Amino acid sequence: MVSSTAAKESPIKASPSKVTKPAVSNATDTTASSSSTKYKQLVKQLKANITKQDRLEDEIDTIEHSIYNKESLYLASTANIIKGFDS
Repeated sequence: MVSSTAAKESPIKASPSKVTKPAVSNATDTTASSSSTKYKQLVKQLKANITKQDRLEDEIDTIEHSIYNKESLYLASTANIIKGFDS
């Protein structure tokens, strides 16, 4: 009887070769790699969209200035908008 209690009390030690990483760790590594790749793609897309936005804002600004100049020229030649419609 004494030997059975002694066997229960002694811890079982696993050798280092038998210890394996849990599957969750591998899934986490894959998820982290996937997340990193997706992050890099999103950063690239964001930079492209910011560049496109800047280009479009410049284009809108140019169009607004063109409209302002044409309106100014029209109003300067007719003196007012009502008289301009009559002629």
